[in-house]
Amino acid sequence: RYAGIWTGDQKGGEWSYIDFEIPTYIGNGLSGQPNMGSDMDGIWGGLNPVVNIRDFQWKTFTPILMNMDGWGSNPKYPHILGEPAASINRSYLKLKSMLMPYTYSIAFEATHGLPMIRAMFLEESNSFTLGKSTEYQFMYAHTF
Repeated sequence: RYAGIWTGDQKGGEWSYIDFEIPTYIGNGLSGQPNMGSDMDGIWGGLNPVVNIRDFQWKTFTPILMNMDGWGSNPKYPHILGEPAASINRSYLKLKSMLMPYTYSIAFEATHGLPMIRAMFLEESNSFTLGKSTEYQFMYAHTF
């Protein structure tokens, strides 16, 4: 009944991947497309533990978290980078599961026009949030 948008094949393992993704999610929400998803750590490249962990962390607070493997040359499983990445990624996957009731609630709000991924100025409109200072920040609805 409601479509989801996937951001396409991206190269992971680099901070520029995340720099591209966050404004894309915000923009889609502002455009009336609340259901967003992208590949964890990109489909190509990857294997940078710090970027991989950060991707799991921030995507915990998004509507769709997709971890897929099999297309690129590097495996993309949450545990593939060993410790401590495996334990950290596991904890964020558990948190994502615990947030499902909240996600369902804000998905309902999205049917009335409020995006799940909200630009900072939607929740706190001021000269700081209306500028470029918060282009890489968002609220997961009104709470996170």
